[in-house]
Amino acid sequence: MYLYHFNPENSAKYAAVINTFKEKAGPEIKVYSMLIPLQIEFIQNEKYKKLSSPQKYAIQYVYDKLSPDINAVDVYSQLETNADKYIYFRTDNHWTDLGAYFGYVAFSESAGFKPIPLDHFELYKVEDYLGSLHRITLNKVLEKKPDTVEVYKPEISYEYSINGDIASLFNEYYETQQNKYGIFLGGDHALGKITTGTKNGKRIAVIKDSFGNAFCPFLTSHYEEVYVIDPRYIKTNIVDLIKNKCVQEVLFINSVGSTEYSGIAKMLMELTEGQETPD
Repeated sequence: MYLYHFNPENSAKYAAVINTFKEKAGPEIKVYSMLIPLQIEFIQNEKYKKLSSPQKYAIQYVYDKLSPDINAVDVYSQLETNADKYIYFRTDNHWTDLGAYFGYVAFSESAGFKPIPLDHFELYKVEDYLGSLHRITLNKVLEKKPDTVEVYKPEISYEYSINGDIASLFNEYYETQQNKYGIFLGGDHALGKITTGTKNGKRIAVIKDSFGNAFCPFLTSHYEEVYVIDPRYIKTNIVDLIKNKCVQEVLFINSVGSTEYSGIAKMLMELTEGQETPD
């Protein structure tokens, strides 16, 4: 599992860019921030846990620097309460779809809607997943207990497109590939759009790292349109984009690891200010 090392300067930069985004987006657009703790925060082995900085403090440090009109999502409490469940992969750095569900529950509390019960989703499983941690280490111990990718599919109708091309929200191609986490949204892309059968006129943009991939499908029961933006790939000014799409809500969802270095904050600032992110 990945270690986390708290960096106050870069954490402050991360908060600052979200504040800048909110200022440029204007009062009519509601902005949320969700920072997701990494798995090591909840392990029982204190010897290894002490190698990593306390993430609850780091997340609160960022939240305390956010403008008062930005909604800080308390995903930490949901994950801590359910830490005994299968919410993180053993062989991969991401949360599982169950972990993402609890993230969705936390977001629903901030956004003011009632989450769909877990048993209202269609569950299917893909076995024998050896994820990113195994690919990096080739650890034989991990091979003895591979992960299962559990996929919770919403009952609502939806259509998903990537950069304007029709795609699959749950891409079966990745079921036979090494990176089975790519099942969710077909992996990372500059811009995705989910159009749903929820005809309420609500539109949200999710600005995310790859943790957001498993999370976004849960929003289909609450928004008519969900725009999925990955700042690592998109080149467009994101403030202009959300205004052109008449988006009313924006969620920044990243792992707390995004605050350890300055790269994500730098990309977001360039995209907010309208400068292109260099290749």
